[in-house]
Parts: sequence; structure tokens; C-alpha cells
Amino acid sequence: MIGAIFNLRSSSHPHFKSVTEEGLWGFPRDRLGINERRWRILRPGMKILLYFEHKGVRGVWVLAEIVKTFRGEDRVSYWHADARLYPFRVIFKPIFPKVKKRGLDVDMLDKVKPITREELSHYIPVFRTPGDRWSLFIFGETKTRGVTYPYEKFRRIWIEFETRNSSLPTVDRLTHDNLVDIIFKIGEMQGRFPEKEYPLEESRVDVVWRRIARGNPYIVFEVNLKGGDLYRDLVKLKHAFDLWNAIPVLVTTKDKIKQAQQWIQGSFHEIEEFFRVVSVEEIVTLYEKKKEFKEFERKLRLF
Repeated sequence: MIGAIFNLRSSSHPHFKSVTEEGLWGFPRDRLGINERRWRILRPGMKILLYFEHKGVRGVWVLAEIVKTFRGEDRVSYWHADARLYPFRVIFKPIFPKVKKRGLDVDMLDKVKPITREELSHYIPVFRTPGDRWSLFIFGETKTRGVTYPYEKFRRIWIEFETRNSSLPTVDRLTHDNLVDIIFKIGEMQGRFPEKEYPLEESRVDVVWRRIARGNPYIVFEVNLKGGDLYRDLVKLKHAFDLWNAIPVLVTTKDKIKQAQQWIQGSFHEIEEFFRVVSVEEIVTLYEKKKEFKEFERKLRLF
């Protein structure tokens, strides 16, 4: 698990044109070779956070993914300085805000709620010092040469950004995948290690939460909406309990709750006290309350 923060300076800087037009950035040479060492760790598909100043606010404004890296010294028309000074180049595409082209639409930034520099300082000490005298941070296994901070810090920043910038469809339009995403995000906000489509011998369960990254699941969720096989999902949850001693949680519609409880009291009575049956509305309420609480923490500067 590896991530990175790119410092793109400012959305009003002349060089930023390469970001909006091509999703292109270049890192400069430095006397100690730090940028090159970190740049060599970057890989296609890697998630990155884009940090820059926009309308007077410095912070993380964009989630993105690396498309490719390459060394280049050819001229870049958007860069007023000698392009040979920025040989360590990256092509990336925005994940949020979503755009139709590879580049970034600056106008869309006005709708973004960034992770500000002050907030970042609670995760990364360098943000507590004046100025932005750095270009690239790598998050991963800190024993690896070139890695700056542990991946967990990157994960928490990414989660915080996603949470404050996400919105849900109305309850009646939520799909199975929507609910799986919601349960996954609640787990992240809870400080757990969630995973979707987790293997359960010859089948899979929708979402699990783990207390530690490499541990066994301690809570297992199955989402059952209209048309789903309720009994089969209860059997999977019972099997997960037997295998991992994990709390089994069924998320379903209000009209199915009574039937689910009858089956639990009958066919699964031996673990009835451990089963949880939760309505779709209750899961959505929990998610919204979690988001509201996180927003309140941010307002009070409690992180």
C-alpha cells in the first residue's frame, strides 16, 4: 500500500496549465536527489493527493490516480521556466472532482471542501512550518528508502476528504453497491480496516471490518434488498460467525426485518443473541451522523 502527496504550488501559477490541460506535472532536480528517489517509487494506478493553493486556501483539493511516469527534458509549452529543470514527470487523472478529460477543470474546485494546510499539520509535521519548501511525499512502509510517512496517514487524509465531499442518493434509490460503500466508509470513519467482497471459503460476504490490517474480521455485513435471497445471506453470516467469531449484521429493508428475525429465532437460534438486523434507513442515519460528527470535529479543530 503506497500513496503520495504532490505539491502543485497554486491553481493560479503558470505551470498549473499543464495540470488542467494534460494532467501533467514535473518534479525538479534537487542537490540531494530526494525528488528523484521518491519519484522512482511512483507507479501507474497509485492513488495520490494533489496539494496546492486555490483562491487563498492551501490544502488537498483533488484525489487522483497516476497514469504513467517518465523522465523527460523536452519543452512543455505551459512552463515558463526551462522544462529541463523538471525532468521527473508524471501523468495523472483526477478521481475527484470527476472530469471527462484527463486534465483538471479549475472551475469545479469551487465546489470542493479541501483538507486545509492547518488540518494536514495534524497528520504531517512539515505543514506546521512556514512555507511549502517540498515537492513530493511518499506514504508506505517507512523502512523503504524514499518513503516519508506511514501509509496509515495517507489513508486517513484520503478518507477525510472523501467523507466531507460525498453525497448520497435518496434512500429509495440506494442500490446494493451504494449500501456496501456506505458500510465501508462507516468502517473507515470508525478507524477500522474495512474490506468489500471478502472471501468466505467458496463464497463472499459484502463487507467486513477488522480491528487491525492483517487480522480476521470481527464484524461481517450482508446487504439484502428487494429480490435478494434472505435465507442464503443469513446462512453466510452464520458461517462467518462460526469461522471468525465475527458479529453477523444483516442490512435489509423494513419489510424484510420481521421475516429475518423469525428465521434467526428458529434456524439460527443458537447464535440469536449475536445477530444484528439493521434497516437501510438506520445505516444511512448512522453514516450521516458520523459525517456530521466529523464535520463538527473539524469545526472545533479536534482531529
